[in-house]
Formats: sequence, structure tokens, C-alpha cells
Amino acid sequence: RLLFTILAKVWTWTGHDLDRTLYGSARSFPGDRFFELIRQRPSAPLLCLLSRRLRFCSATHTDRRAANGHDLTVRLAECVEIPGGGADLHSYWVFPFLSSQPDTDVASARATGHYATRCSSLVTVDPPSGSAVRAPRVCRRVLDQVVFLPVGLGAERNERLCRGIRDGLPDVERATQ
Repeated sequence: RLLFTILAKVWTWTGHDLDRTLYGSARSFPGDRFFELIRQRPSAPLLCLLSRRLRFCSATHTDRRAANGHDLTVRLAECVEIPGGGADLHSYWVFPFLSSQPDTDVASARATGHYATRCSSLVTVDPPSGSAVRAPRVCRRVLDQVVFLPVGLGAERNERLCRGIRDGLPDVERATQ
């Protein structure tokens, strides 16, 4: 966590967009060349990584992360709106919450040492013109207000996140009003 914080600050201080860099590195096929790139044979290091991940994949790890995400949902349900919080299955790679001023809350979270982002590949799709289907207003509102925080595996980290959301992010309270 300390190393990431240092690297993130240096990256930002040098004029780079941290969100764009992280989001771009996490996407398998960035840009408009998806079909061209997906047809290429994966490199040997990538195949080794995949093999290792499949060999050592642990349902326990996923279950612990899901339990920690559920713990956050229960502890924060009264102070923030949590999209998808009531879903039966949720693995909680990230913890989403809604804010009336998400950019301010991202900056506040980062100032308290939590990497927060608004970056997402989620989009709303408008219905065809002349369709009887209504516009996705709720989806649009969620995407306009969502902030994502990474979910860790420790109770201490959950406590810091809860405290950060309750105390360090002043604008989250307005999302539920």
C-alpha cells in the first residue's frame, strides 16, 4: 500500500493521469483494435501467469473478499447508497458507492491514502428512437455518481475504509438525501 501510494503520487506529480494509466493497463485490449488484438497468440509470460493463477486459484480468497465487501455494505448502508449492494452474489473486486460530488470524494479518498476512481467501462445504452422503452435514467444517475474503492482482505483495512468514507469524504452523506 505504501509503495503504491508513493508510485501514484510520483506518477501524478509528473503530469500523468493515474486513472487513465491504471484503467488502460487493466483492459486486455485497449483502443479500437479489439478484434485484431484478440486474434494474436498470447505471449509465453502471459501463458505462465495464467497457468499459475489457475493452479493456485483459491475459492477461499474469493470468499474472504466477498465477505469483506459484504461487511462494508452492512456497515455503510446507513450513510451511503451502494449500487448492487442487495445482489445475491457479489465478489466485490471493488466497492461502489454513490456520491453527489464524486470527483471531490475521489480526491478526498486519495488524500487519506485510499485509491478511489470513477473510471469504468460501464455505459448506458439509450433505447432506439420511437421505442416504447424508457430511457435508463437510474443507470445514468448511478454512473454519474459512482465512486469505486478497492476491497482488501483485512478487517483493519475495512475499518480504515469505513472511517474514510464516514469521516474523510464529506460529500457522500448528500448522496442519500
